[in-house]
Amino acid sequence: MSQTEKWRQYKVIEEFPTRELLSDSTLLKGEEDFDLKDIVIGKSVNIAPTVSYVLNGKKTVIGNNVTIGAGTVMFGGCVLNDNVFVGHNAVLREGTKLRKHVIFGSLSVSEGDCIIEEHTLVHSQCHITKYTYIGPYCFIAPFTVFSNDKEMMYRRRGHGENLEGVILGKGVRVGVSCIFLPGVEVGDYAVIGAGSLVTKDVPPGRLWYGHPAEDQGSASEEEVKVCNC
Repeated sequence: MSQTEKWRQYKVIEEFPTRELLSDSTLLKGEEDFDLKDIVIGKSVNIAPTVSYVLNGKKTVIGNNVTIGAGTVMFGGCVLNDNVFVGHNAVLREGTKLRKHVIFGSLSVSEGDCIIEEHTLVHSQCHITKYTYIGPYCFIAPFTVFSNDKEMMYRRRGHGENLEGVILGKGVRVGVSCIFLPGVEVGDYAVIGAGSLVTKDVPPGRLWYGHPAEDQGSASEEEVKVCNC
């Protein structure tokens, strides 16, 4: 039986820490001999039958009220906290950590070893590269791309040795089709306009846009307000 077929037919065999086993989750029952001891699942979880899980021996945690859409591929070693929503055909590689109430859009990719903090929306068709950190209450519009390697080192000596992820602070808002170069840091409540190429650090509370992006003044009060409702 393939890994995909096993994932479609699993059953829960471990407790989520300090919580009961799920009782009303939408999951297909599995074979008696399919051991998923490395997967911990909370209550009221909804995982589409066509989700694929890549077994690699690393512990995966899926919290309460999590939804994972059809066609998504998830590697072992991910952590999805309570109330996370993952859309259709997304990819979550090992080391991806989605905090509470994160929305991770359809066709978006996390290359792993990244953190997306609570109440952040990563829209559809975004590329979140390795070592990216996205703070809480951020908005990332579709087609946003984060990069982490200052040189195109594929199949060259030193490939993967000097990666620098992008860091976004709290409440950052990013317009559609933006590109962030490696190691860029964006301060709290900054706003990045659509189509921008961000090549250097952005101070907190500033509006940047352009190709390359430049400081265009203070972000408006309406832009930086965060609703905690």
